[in-house]
Amino acid sequence: DDYEIIVVNDGSTDGTQDIISELCLNHSNIKSVFIKNSGLSVARNTGMDVAEGKNLIFIDSDDWVEPELIYPMSIMAHENIDMCFYNANNVFMEENYDICKQEQYPFKEDTIYTGEQVLSQYTDYWIPNEVWHGIYKKSFLDENMIRFIPGVLYEDNAFWFDVMRCGKRIKYVNRYCYNYLIRPGSIAFSDSKEKNIISVFTLMKEILLKDNVTSGYLGCAAIKLPKLMRACEKRIDVTNLDDLVDNCKSVLRLRKELLQDIDFLYREDSLCELINKYILLSEFTFFLG
Repeated sequence: DDYEIIVVNDGSTDGTQDIISELCLNHSNIKSVFIKNSGLSVARNTGMDVAEGKNLIFIDSDDWVEPELIYPMSIMAHENIDMCFYNANNVFMEENYDICKQEQYPFKEDTIYTGEQVLSQYTDYWIPNEVWHGIYKKSFLDENMIRFIPGVLYEDNAFWFDVMRCGKRIKYVNRYCYNYLIRPGSIAFSDSKEKNIISVFTLMKEILLKDNVTSGYLGCAAIKLPKLMRACEKRIDVTNLDDLVDNCKSVLRLRKELLQDIDFLYREDSLCELINKYILLSEFTFFLG
């Protein structure tokens, strides 16, 4: 009873809700919420809104956690921390559930970091940004109005940038606490070309068009966002240009608007801003041809 489990059923049509209801009857700390097929972002936001606990962990429906998670949970319970993040395992369903440990973060366990310090490491290291890599203080998310963007793919990216932009006390635990199941039918591999394209433009605007962001934030965006664009292009995998004819006008319009926004955002003449500006402008100019 020291923790709360919120199961958000996003419009399942099989026997999932019967299983959830039975669990709720047998366990007083499990809460069930049913929504009508609204997508992952809305499901997570719904869970955040009804949660009564002080700290939040996001667990996807086909993933699972390790007993090691108790350690970062205890840190969040006893220290004034905005977020505590940890390592994760990739589990490959098509390869007999083989486990591949993700690369560790380049941080020390006994240090409290600001989000700006975490962002500064991204130029030299690969830093995961999936939301299930950490535990978050609920009041920190609420006070900074940090939520997931509804209806898009890659939603963790904007959430992560918001946490880093606002976070003042962030801690790292060098333990493998989470198992991420990789399967062919997951959301990332099954959505339409159009949704992939619209998602990228939506996230770019959400991440870039913020007030009072630092040069470190913008510098990290200039490195991380092109990687997201290339991941999107690989998933679209257009073999016939006719596939994009229906979306061509909207793609061109969105790209033009975003290029104008970037040009306006980086209107200062500092060398750092100019470098980041032209990196982003060149990447977006060639995005989707």
